[in-house]
Amino acid sequence: CLIGSGVGPSTQTIWETLARLTGAGGAPVYAAARPGDIQRLWLDSSHERAIWGWTPRASLETGMARTVEWFRGQATA
Repeated sequence: CLIGSGVGPSTQTIWETLARLTGAGGAPVYAAARPGDIQRLWLDSSHERAIWGWTPRASLETGMARTVEWFRGQATA
């Protein structure tokens, strides 16, 4: 799973990936930034790598695809 690749995808990239994986249509709705909005966020797994030898094994798209499939499975359960 992707827990800290050190890469911070943009909100646009996340939206495009999720839209593609879910088949969602339409276009994103943009608005002005609000106070407190986070512009970029990413996790750094260098500590886990140093302590446990752990490195991320899944890309953002793979992790999102697995999450979408999990939610689809919950909807039919």
